[in-house]
Amino acid sequence: MSDYKSISEEKFISMMGEAIRKEREELGLTQHRFAENAGMSPSYLSQVENGHRPLSISMFLQICNGNGISAYTILKELYPKKSVYDLVVDNAPMLDQREIDKILDFLNSIRSIPRE
Repeated sequence: MSDYKSISEEKFISMMGEAIRKEREELGLTQHRFAENAGMSPSYLSQVENGHRPLSISMFLQICNGNGISAYTILKELYPKKSVYDLVVDNAPMLDQREIDKILDFLNSIRSIPRE
């Protein structure tokens, strides 16, 4: 049986913001610089980090790519004992089909993600 526990969308958004903040701080970057690298405003990033604004898949990848962070690094912070694949499958009901397709394309393009 999985150790996964269902969470609300609000909790997921908050956890994602905390994981992004943690990575930014580990890189030693200010919100301004981190946001600039990702091509977004510092106020938008602040709202994301504080759990007040959800991220689209595109914006999530923009943050990762702009700052040289793997998506896996951030996603594994949400559920350290779960694989990214399982995380996507578990949260698929919150996503529309276009976002699911983007995620699956992304996962297929980086098959090096460990499946725990």
